[in-house]
Amino acid sequence: MSSRSSPAGMRPPWMLPGAIILTIGVVVWLLVDEAGPLSVGSKMSPLAATVDGRPAFIGADSGSPQVIMLFSPECQHCERQLRLFESHPQDLQGVKLTFLSLGDPADVPERPRLRSLPSAVIGTIDRGQARERFGRFVVPLLLVIDRRGFVKKRMSGVTEIEQIVSVLGNI
Repeated sequence: MSSRSSPAGMRPPWMLPGAIILTIGVVVWLLVDEAGPLSVGSKMSPLAATVDGRPAFIGADSGSPQVIMLFSPECQHCERQLRLFESHPQDLQGVKLTFLSLGDPADVPERPRLRSLPSAVIGTIDRGQARERFGRFVVPLLLVIDRRGFVKKRMSGVTEIEQIVSVLGNI
């Protein structure tokens, strides 16, 4: 047996500390980079997107609270989040809703129930631009923006409408 090998079934003594250090490093990297360039407290500058085949600017100071959702058409969690929005229109009256698909405008789902909401917009945003503006993120990504255009909450993953309404009630 060489001086570097361990008896059968035993791990080398450096393995556990190495795994702990690696885990801590990954968690810190994700937490720091997750916020990206646009984080809670940041002013939302206009975001270039495509809505109904035309260029549009999203997220500027609109005078009303906003929820912006970035999603991917092939994402099952995104589909669930979109269905939650469709099933709770009464809870989101007076809120400007923007749903931005990452990718090709041809892949944007029709979503007639979302389009029927008076303040809802469905469009697309280039993946590269989204990464540049929002940093590393997981879809669905939800941003709650106050009346003055400041990001009040950033949520990743499926978020219950009650939680979104709670954040909106505090701005």
